[in-house]
Amino acid sequence: MKKETLIQKWLNNELNVEELEAFKQLEEADDFLKLSKNARYFKALEFDETSGFERLRAKLKPTKKPALTSTLLKIAAVFVIGFGSYFAFFNPTETQVESLVGTTENIVLPDGSSVVLNAVSSLRY
Repeated sequence: MKKETLIQKWLNNELNVEELEAFKQLEEADDFLKLSKNARYFKALEFDETSGFERLRAKLKPTKKPALTSTLLKIAAVFVIGFGSYFAFFNPTETQVESLVGTTENIVLPDGSSVVLNAVSSLRY
């Protein structure tokens, strides 16, 4: 008889006396018997699907944020947009330098170069 058939019948408790003797002659028979003997001590934990599902649902339930926090975030957003608009439209990014009558001006530009303005001249950068 095939080894797989003997093992399958042994697992299902369907062996007759002759097949049981043949099973005991297998190399792996001692290992299977030890496994079977020790497997009796392993028990699955009891699990209640309903209560487990309810616990999971409670953990996943979205919590409401306080209305005050939401309102403060909206107010802060309005201020940020307002300040940004002010500096974008009303804060000049251009610099203008003018020299007076009878004077010369020596101006150092942001890139390190220098410019000399004669009397009644202007420079815009």
